[in-house]
Amino acid sequence: MKSLSTYIYLILSFTLLQSCASEEKVMHRLEKKKLAVKEKFRSFKISCTKNQDFSSFYSQSLTYKVEASFEETWAAYTELQPKELWAGPLTKYKEGYSKIDETGYVRKETNAPCPDLGSIYEIKLRVIPLVKFPINFEITQLSKVNKIMEFTYGGKSPSKGKQTLTFVPKDGYTLIIHDSYFKSGKKLRDQKLYPFFHEKYLNEFHQNVASRLKLSKR
Repeated sequence: MKSLSTYIYLILSFTLLQSCASEEKVMHRLEKKKLAVKEKFRSFKISCTKNQDFSSFYSQSLTYKVEASFEETWAAYTELQPKELWAGPLTKYKEGYSKIDETGYVRKETNAPCPDLGSIYEIKLRVIPLVKFPINFEITQLSKVNKIMEFTYGGKSPSKGKQTLTFVPKDGYTLIIHDSYFKSGKKLRDQKLYPFFHEKYLNEFHQNVASRLKLSKR
């Protein structure tokens, strides 16, 4: 019996050591990925200046109605994690970078910061099932007082421009006016492709938030 107990003890000890070694490898890979994201975005530049003239840009304006107060709506858009905001299948959060703590984040993490001024995100956009492409942007305005949230595309993005979300409190609900300004230099893309796919991506984004709001109210 003693030899059997010793054998079981050795087996359990070996299994525990294997598990610890495996966890260390996973954590090491995660840290390497986070460092790679940090290096990728630490010198990130936006595609538009603060006083940019958008008269030569194409534009698209969509309005969404949220069945919640302004306070509840604002909290949902600013307190959800990026992987909840862009949860797929058309738009999916890939990675991000916080200028505040100078840290890179990847999708699998549960502690990625919620949207904040200076947050940088990379999102994967699905065109068709096997065709996806990344787009990155920085949150360049986030003001509860002015009821506005603004994303500005990165300087290396296919399209230059920005998106502005204006929150309009109403009696018992909130309107969100989502204005987009974009320019890629390619007529077909700007006039046909961008507006068509962009509307689908925005519909999914706002629906994700609306779904979370309904869940939180139960």
